Amino acid sequence: MRNSFVRATLLALSSVPLAAAFNKLAVPSTIAANTSSELQITNDLSAGASGFDSSFSNFRTYLSITVPGYGSGPACWLVNSTAINTTNLNFLIPASVGPDGSSYSIATMEFNTDVDASGDSGYEYSNDFVLTNGTGSWSAAELAGHTIGDPDNVPCSAYDCARNCTQTFYPANTTNAERESYECTAACPGATYESWAALLEEDCQDEQAGSAVSASSVCAAASSASVSATATHSATTTSSTSSSTFSATSSAATPTKSTSAGRQISAVQVTLISTVLASVVAAFSI
Repeated sequence: MRNSFVRATLLALSSVPLAAAFNKLAVPSTIAANTSSELQITNDLSAGASGFDSSFSNFRTYLSITVPGYGSGPACWLVNSTAINTTNLNFLIPASVGPDGSSYSIATMEFNTDVDASGDSGYEYSNDFVLTNGTGSWSAAELAGHTIGDPDNVPCSAYDCARNCTQTFYPANTTNAERESYECTAACPGATYESWAALLEEDCQDEQAGSAVSASSVCAAASSASVSATATHSATTTSSTSSSTFSATSSAATPTKSTSAGRQISAVQVTLISTVLASVVAAFSI
């Protein structure tokens, strides 16, 4: 229990941004789906090395969606990577992402292609806009607060596919609903997910680093998933699809590791994490 709490704290704090990307984002007040639109970006690169934006090499552009009854947040990426000095960017919103309305904005996040450089920025949001010509509709899973995929790994062209995957296995319609939903989303065109077996293996390694006892069940599940994945892959080598189907037993553990790619913890965040963990340890020592 203590290990799970500390780990959850670390994961939450590792995503805490230092500052938002760019000074301002602006888009038209009305945007038609399947039509090219322009994002105008105001950065601080003119400040040179002292500017915040100069710490990054690229940025990712997302569609931010507000599902009725919930807050806004990036749902999928529209443009995966753009040079940091870009001030005008054309993008296209697929009609299938959602219905017409004013539940949308554009978001950006700055990052470095060099994994040894500073971590990602926070999200910066544009003004809200009204989407027209939308053909998608909110699923029961979304309206119940379920997240549809990972915005860093699901392009907006595959968002409706990811939505259908989540809805198919909502609410836990099968024993392995979460795994099956994950694998279904991973197979959506353009999605860049690790295999379920790989996630379990990473969890195993994390648990082994902390406690050999608590790691036993996770590592056993990872081993089982790996063997099953290899067998399934061997049986489907003639398939023309680019992704293999990975199977795990019904007793397989659910990975708790974040699937977002490229996240790094900055020096300031390390200090914040250390402070919180010190408080956690002190609380458990009482």
